[in-house]
Amino acid sequence: MKIYNAKYGTLEWYAFRKSGVGGSEVAAALGLSKWKTPYQLWLEKTTDVEPLEDNWNLLRGRALEPALRQEYANVTGREVSVIEGFVQHDKYDFMFYSPDGISPDGRLQEFKTAAYGHGWGEAGSDEVPQEYALQVQYGLMLTKLKVSDCTVSIGAKKPELFVINEDLELQELIKNGVYDFWMKVRELSPPEPINEDDLRLIYAKKVNANPIAIQESLIEVLEAVKLGKRELKEWEAFTDAASFKVKAFMGEFETLLDSDGNVLATWKKAKDSEKFNLAKFKDCHPKLYSEFLEPVEGSRRFLVK
Repeated sequence: MKIYNAKYGTLEWYAFRKSGVGGSEVAAALGLSKWKTPYQLWLEKTTDVEPLEDNWNLLRGRALEPALRQEYANVTGREVSVIEGFVQHDKYDFMFYSPDGISPDGRLQEFKTAAYGHGWGEAGSDEVPQEYALQVQYGLMLTKLKVSDCTVSIGAKKPELFVINEDLELQELIKNGVYDFWMKVRELSPPEPINEDDLRLIYAKKVNANPIAIQESLIEVLEAVKLGKRELKEWEAFTDAASFKVKAFMGEFETLLDSDGNVLATWKKAKDSEKFNLAKFKDCHPKLYSEFLEPVEGSRRFLVK
C-alpha cells in the first residue's frame, strides 16, 4: 500500500486532505450524500476554507473509537493495527483513505457511532447506510483488501458487527465518479447545483438586473410550478375548513377518540410563554434600539407571476 503519513488534526493533515477526495467525502463527490453536495465539496477544495471545528458527533466518534476497537478484538480475537495517515491510490494520488484499522488477517476495519438505526440492517449483514457503503468500498479499493468489518454502536448501545465484501463493479463506478469530480476541481469547473443551498451559494451575490427570455423547455416546468402552488393553496384551504369542523365538534374537549378508544386527534392549549416586545422596546428606547441594529443581507425571492 502507498501510505502518506500525517497526524490527525495537524496543518499537514488538513493540507493533504484538501489535495484530493477522502473516504468520508466519496458520497458527496458522487452526489449521493445527505449532508453535502458535489458543489459544496468542490467549493471546499477550491477555496481557502478554514479547518472545520470539531462538533459533538465527531468528538464522540473519535472518543469511542478505542473502545469499539477493543470490543471488536474481544469478540473476534483479532487485534487491529492503526495507520496514522492516508492510503493512496497507486495511480491517482488525489484518491486517498484513512482507515480506522487493519487486522493481521487482512480485513479492513471501520468503527462508527450512530444516533439511530435508520439504514442499518441485521447484525452480520452488509446492509449499512449508503454513505458508509461507498466509503468502505473506496477503502477496500485503495487498500486492495477483500473484506471489511464495520463495527457500529447505534444509540450508544452494545456494538454490532457488519461484514462488507469487495464489490469490484461498484469500486470501478466510484473510481470513475471521483476521477470526474476531481477533474472539475483541477479545471476550476464547478459541478451543477442540485439543491437550493447550492443556488444560494452560487447566485446570492451574482445578480443581473436585466430580464432573460424563458427557454422553451422551461415553459411547461414553470406552468407546473404555478399549478402546484394553486393546488397547494386549495389543499390548505380544504384542510383548514375540515380542521375547523372537527374542532367545532370537539368544543371544550381536548382529545378525540375512535370507538376503540384510540386517540385520533388532540386540541390542547400550549404552555404559556413570554415574548420580547420589540416594537414596544423600540418606542421606549429608540437610541438603545438603534445601537444594536446590524445589517442583514437580503435574500433573493422567487415569485411566479
